[in-house]
Amino acid sequence: MSFVVGGENFCDLEVDQVRGGREAGMYTLDFQVRLTGNGTADPSWLISLDGTLSIRCEPAVYVVLGRTSAEQHELPISGKGGVQKMRLSICFRLNERSLEEIESARAGGSMQMELALSGIIHARTGHYGVTERCSIPMKKGRWADILGEMEYVDHVLLEVSMGGGNPFRKSAKYLEKARMQVHRAEYRDAVATCRDALEAASAVLSKEDGSLSKEMDEMKDRNKWGKGHRLLHFRRAIKVLVAPAKHADDVSAEIPWSREDANAVIAMVASILQIL
Repeated sequence: MSFVVGGENFCDLEVDQVRGGREAGMYTLDFQVRLTGNGTADPSWLISLDGTLSIRCEPAVYVVLGRTSAEQHELPISGKGGVQKMRLSICFRLNERSLEEIESARAGGSMQMELALSGIIHARTGHYGVTERCSIPMKKGRWADILGEMEYVDHVLLEVSMGGGNPFRKSAKYLEKARMQVHRAEYRDAVATCRDALEAASAVLSKEDGSLSKEMDEMKDRNKWGKGHRLLHFRRAIKVLVAPAKHADDVSAEIPWSREDANAVIAMVASILQIL
């Protein structure tokens, strides 16, 4: 794609990199645009560059995400002289709602990102508006990597510390793995990984669980169960729920797991880890 003024090619444009990030509480999506100036006969400058980002998913889902501008310190760019190569950053700042719109629209699949670029070129004969549109295929695996770069956590997933002081940090790492599996549309695997998170928590609590289990067997009135007894019962119930995902064979029931199912299970396990 190119910016052309009066039949003369001011520059060629190419999006050669897309990176995710996080800044001041917002998620960032940074498009690195490479410009190759071919050298114009008369002095001319690119004095502004704006971008509008949208996504297109099958079947026929179109979402406009926002508009932004190139940093002013990167402009203006001169078109006069020999061949010049330079790079500009078009960075979009997205909130939680915008990312959830993307996740809902793509439903675990791939998508097309469409970046519409519009600029103003100042030449000897006046100011000229130029526009171009770039379509960027975004495979689900690459998008999962970008979400990881953003440190994006689905709104249904409660934060669980993976720090050294947390006895359930191994479980937290399993939940992080499950979250990335959801981004890759590996929903059954994500639910199965939640089972691993529960097993890791059980390993930490094995001695305490043994005592609680014995007390539960001896208590005939469940109304007398304490917090520990009820949490153990809840953990056992979730293990029963997710068992078919962990043991997907002829013995277990075959259950189709959706993105909503996987996120709900992750949230339940994360909630338990916070209470324990």
